[in-house]
Amino acid sequence: MSYFSFNPRLALNLFLTSLILFSINLHADSPVWKISNNNQHIYIGGTVHLLGSKDYPLPKEFDLAYKQSSKLILETDISQMQTASVQKTLMTLAMYKEGETIQSRLSPHTYQELKAFCLSRSIDIQGLLRFKPGLLSVILSLSELKKLNLAGTGVDELYNLKARQHNKAQGYLESLNEQIKLISNMGQGQEDAFIQYTLNEMKNMEAMLDQLKAAWRHGDLRELNDIAIKPLKKDFPKLYQAMLVKRNNAWLPQIEEMLTTGEVELILVGALHLAGEDGLLTQLELAGFKVENLTSANDP
Repeated sequence: MSYFSFNPRLALNLFLTSLILFSINLHADSPVWKISNNNQHIYIGGTVHLLGSKDYPLPKEFDLAYKQSSKLILETDISQMQTASVQKTLMTLAMYKEGETIQSRLSPHTYQELKAFCLSRSIDIQGLLRFKPGLLSVILSLSELKKLNLAGTGVDELYNLKARQHNKAQGYLESLNEQIKLISNMGQGQEDAFIQYTLNEMKNMEAMLDQLKAAWRHGDLRELNDIAIKPLKKDFPKLYQAMLVKRNNAWLPQIEEMLTTGEVELILVGALHLAGEDGLLTQLELAGFKVENLTSANDP
């Protein structure tokens, strides 16, 4: 990493991190891990928030960990996402004020590409112009996922419903308002590059998702890091910090606290939160906890 001046302590930490990433990936066979602190343990599963019918059945390890847990922990309370108050907050924070549009923040070339894409998908571009880049990107991505029949129930929603049916206790790592603020700030100051990036992703979305999901199903953290995290870190370092690093750092103390109680929690977070040098699994192992990949052949 040539942009670092040589620092022996930093070099050692980077070397240890690379060994940890290798050891976790080497024994990975599923997207679920068991984290232990002496006799106390919890489970962490990497998820995909939206799936298609061909993505089912899910890896068996999700059910193994769910049955062994007394509490389900999600990123946020997804059951509240469709409420009027949350929708109002989203529209307030993630839209430009009256008279402002994203068109003025895009180059003529990017705007024409956006217009052409919307026309090809029968989307009224006029209805999108007041959306800030983060929400616009989410909407465009969701429309493409629906077109590909890949916008169905994801891992988080499935287990949220199961927990409610079974009256299993639930907890959350962050508030919905925090997630809304993240969406509303995505791409700000880099609107043109961010929308161009989103449009480029659309061209290869199905193939890229197939590759990502294959890595996810097998807990292949190195592949997830190479496919998704490295490009994000390189092209949008501020977004990488906001979306992954800062949130991981905020969640880590909560997870460490869970490892001191008598409860067994199953924590479900987006799979990219587990991979990379700033990922939760690396940070937990660096903190001294035992990290083991969970496989259906093993007794949890």
